[in-house]
This record gives sequence, C-alpha cells and structure tokens, in this order.
Amino acid sequence: MAAEKVIELGLYRDPNCLYSIADGDLLKTPKLGGAPAERLPLPPFLREAGWIYFIDQDGDVARMRSPSARSPTVLSTVAEKVQRVGLQQEPGYLYFVRDAAVMRVKVGRDQPTEYVVKIDASIDPSFAYFIDRDGDVSRSKKAIQG
Repeated sequence: MAAEKVIELGLYRDPNCLYSIADGDLLKTPKLGGAPAERLPLPPFLREAGWIYFIDQDGDVARMRSPSARSPTVLSTVAEKVQRVGLQQEPGYLYFVRDAAVMRVKVGRDQPTEYVVKIDASIDPSFAYFIDRDGDVSRSKKAIQG
C-alpha cells in the first residue's frame, strides 16, 4: 500500500539522523554519538487511529495504514479442550504433550522424561497442545506453522 502525504514540508533529511513523530513534534536523532534528539515543532494536524505517521523521502509528513488495521483476520487465542484428564500436577515438574501422551520431567538438568497418561485424540501439527489449569489436555492454533 502506498503512503499518502499529510503535510508537505520539503524538509531536508540528514542521512546521519533518524526522524520520528511523537507528541505532535518531529524528533531528529543523530544515528551516532548518543546525542539527544532535537525536537522540531510540526504544524498541527489530526492523527487518526490505525495509521502510522512518518517523514517520507521527500521530507513530508506521510501516513500508511497500520499492519494490524489492514489485516481482516485476527487469530483466536481461545483454547479448546481435547480430552478431560483431571491431572493433579505436582510442584517441581514440567508437564507437556508429546506423541499423543502427557509427559512430565522434573525441573533441573538431565532429568528423565516420565510417561503420565495416553490421550485418545489425534494430534494435529497446526495446533500447540498443553495441560490447562483444570489438568485437562487443551490445544490452541499455532501462530506460525511448522
């Protein structure tokens, strides 16, 4: 998506500085040396939610839709129960699901993995499986497949 101009400034962009917009001002920060940012006032303009404002290559204030505002789909973070197990988790152990079974390992170095219980559900690789707060096996869609 192309950027759209908001205010034409024709500002000279120093290649040794970074430019950002904050609190209605233009911040000019040197890339090297650790010098503080120089605050330059901008003409007043209305900033709308869902847009990212920046200084474009021509030295003008421009905006683009925020990636989160462009995305029509939102991943659900709600987990679904796969199987009721009612597992009572003991302190000092890490519980996880592997190969259609609940496993546990004592927290610490080089501890053996212990089998706890088999689950009857088929494992779908596009989901992350875990033991929820009720001690049941649940799953949630992975954000990144693989």
